[in-house]
Amino acid sequence: MDLKTLKYFISVAETRSFSKTAEQCSVTQPTISQAISRLENEVGFSLFDRSSRPMMLTEAGEFFYARAKKLLKNYEFSVARGWQISEGSPSSLKLLVPSMYEAMLVLEPLRRYQRSRRGLAVGFQTAPSTRIPELLERGKADAAICCSDSVAEHPDLTARRFQEFTYCIAVNEGHPLARLQSVTPDKLSALQCVALQDLTPASENHTRAFCIRVGIDVSAKFRVTDVENLIYQIGLNSSYGLIPDYFRPYLQAGIVCRDIRSDEIPRYQLALCYRRDNRNSALQRLYFRLLEKPETD
Repeated sequence: MDLKTLKYFISVAETRSFSKTAEQCSVTQPTISQAISRLENEVGFSLFDRSSRPMMLTEAGEFFYARAKKLLKNYEFSVARGWQISEGSPSSLKLLVPSMYEAMLVLEPLRRYQRSRRGLAVGFQTAPSTRIPELLERGKADAAICCSDSVAEHPDLTARRFQEFTYCIAVNEGHPLARLQSVTPDKLSALQCVALQDLTPASENHTRAFCIRVGIDVSAKFRVTDVENLIYQIGLNSSYGLIPDYFRPYLQAGIVCRDIRSDEIPRYQLALCYRRDNRNSALQRLYFRLLEKPETD
C-alpha cells in the first residue's frame, strides 16, 4: 500500500463515489476502482459495500478508514516537522486564528517575543474554527490562537489556556439596548441573536450552556460564516451578537458593547493550541510570553 492509494481510499470513503474521487484526483474512474480493489486484496477484507446506494463502508472499512486518516495526517505532519528540524532552529511561526481579532489581541505579547528572538518571523492565517484542528493535525501551521473548545474533541491536540474573557452583547448604536449601561437576559428574549455557523460542536455546546445558565433564549438564530459578517449584520439589523469582550477595542464605528448583568457568567477560554507531539521550542516560549502581564509605562 502506498500513500497515493491511501489518499484514494480516504477520498472514496468520504465522497462515497469512485467517479467523484476520480474527478477530485484528476485521474480516470478505472484507476480509482483498480486501486481500491488492490487495497482490498492486500488487507484481505472488503472495504466497501458496493450493493448499497450510495456506496457505504463495511464495518471493517469504517475501522480501517479512521486509522488510515490518522496515519495520513501523521505522515504529513512528520514531513512538515522534518523540514523544520532540517533547517535548524525555528526562524518562523505560522499561527492560525478564527479572525484577525485574535491576532490583534496577542499583538503586544508577540512583539515582546520577537524582541527576544531576533530574526523570528510570525505570520497569521485565518481559518474557520471547524478547520483549525485538521490544519494543525496535518502540520499546516505551528499553532492556533482560538477558543480551547475548538480542539476539545481531538486527542492529538493540546490547548494551553492563557487568558479568560466574559461574554458581552454587541448592538448597533441606534438600538434601544445601546442606551443601557448593562443588559439583563430577559431583555434579549424577544430579539434575534446573530451567531457563527462554523462553530465546532464543543464550542456550540459551550455557547448553548452559557445561554441556559444566564437565561438567554437563542432559539431564533441568524447564522453567518465569519466574525466580520456577524459585526455587519449587527450594524445593519436589530439583532444582537453574543461575543467575547476582547472584541470591544476593535469594533467598527457604530457598534457598541454592553455587559450582561447576571449572577454567574461562564468564561470564554482563549488558548494556544498545537499538536501534543510538536517539540518546537518556540511554541513553549511563545506560551510563556502570552501569560505575561502587559508592559506599563
